Amino acid sequence: MPVAPSREVATALSRYCAYLVAFHPELLPDDIDGTEFLYKNTKKELKKEMGCFGYYVSQQGARCRKLMEIAARQQEEVEQAVEMMEPAGRQRQALETTTALRKGARLGKVLVEKYEAAADEDARARVWKLLADLWTEVVVYAAPADGELHVKAHKEALARGGDFITLLWALATHTGITRGPAAAMPVEFV
Repeated sequence: MPVAPSREVATALSRYCAYLVAFHPELLPDDIDGTEFLYKNTKKELKKEMGCFGYYVSQQGARCRKLMEIAARQQEEVEQAVEMMEPAGRQRQALETTTALRKGARLGKVLVEKYEAAADEDARARVWKLLADLWTEVVVYAAPADGELHVKAHKEALARGGDFITLLWALATHTGITRGPAAAMPVEFV
């Protein structure tokens, strides 16, 4: 059975964004140090969860099962914390104890459950369409960057032949598409 186009788009853009975070954070609009810090901590947490051997050689199904376990464990922890807390502190506590890996695992679990609960192929295709649209928006959001370091990084990337995000950056820059000033968001420190 052929792979749905939305699945191909979602998978390719997701992998591309992971590549950018891991190997070219200077091409992303966020703080380079913050991106690297978050990536390294997420990688460290994943190695801890999977074990060193599992991190490097596990198959996709094993990694997926492990992420589902992480999501289920986190859900249990949040439910226990909520039972013991005052209502005002619940949201703050949940945010403080949730890492990027856990958030991703939780989102993945929801999407897998939605996909598995789909009654037919059209419903499953809509899940992939949702993901394809999400990753498209992420890449389009990341393209316009006007910070001095980001501009320099994109110029250097163009000199090397360019990268997809750099081509989008050039297009956005020359058509006047910009992103407004970002609200200060704290980096998660694990």
